[in-house]
Amino acid sequence: SVVSSKAFQGMAVAATGVATAIALSAKAAIDFEDKMAGVTKVMGDMDAKGIKDLRKEILDLGQELPIAINGIADIYEAAGQAGKARDEMRAFALDVGRVSTAFDLTAAEAGKAMVSMQNALGITQDEVRDLFDAINHLGDNTGAAAAELTEFMKRTAAMGDVAGFAAKDVAAIGASMIEAGTETTIAATSFRRLVSALTKGASATDRQLS
Repeated sequence: SVVSSKAFQGMAVAATGVATAIALSAKAAIDFEDKMAGVTKVMGDMDAKGIKDLRKEILDLGQELPIAINGIADIYEAAGQAGKARDEMRAFALDVGRVSTAFDLTAAEAGKAMVSMQNALGITQDEVRDLFDAINHLGDNTGAAAAELTEFMKRTAAMGDVAGFAAKDVAAIGASMIEAGTETTIAATSFRRLVSALTKGASATDRQLS
């Protein structure tokens, strides 16, 4: 019969594949629009053209970064929540996308880490990019993974800055501690305690001199 023929079965398989692809594409489109709603919500007032341009920018970045479109939308949402200017967002997204890929982090994790360190240290996007380049170099050349160093820096960068440590030096200290076998959170706690002790010691010395 026609139903049992190989030709018919082949067409049925092909049709099922096409139907599945269409369904997946429709779901992906719906998911993306949900993500876009989240992005535009944190962008403030945007007119229809602004939203259209934003959508195109995100879709175009999908051709440049090895990250799913929804991941790129997450980066823009993080940028909006952090108060990034609209004209800075593409460069921020490119930096986050590269960090996400190199450090084996999700786009959302990489975006939050960059924003967290930039705010904690009061540095520019160029400076935070240099810092992550340094973290990546340490990750490639020590026994500490870049993702571990990122977590360490999120927990220590601000306190190290207050104590006068350069951010790259804090990262290097973290790399040494983690390479020696100290778990990341324990290394961060130890560093904070060290900085606290040094700060208190310096304050006591200042009081003795005055």
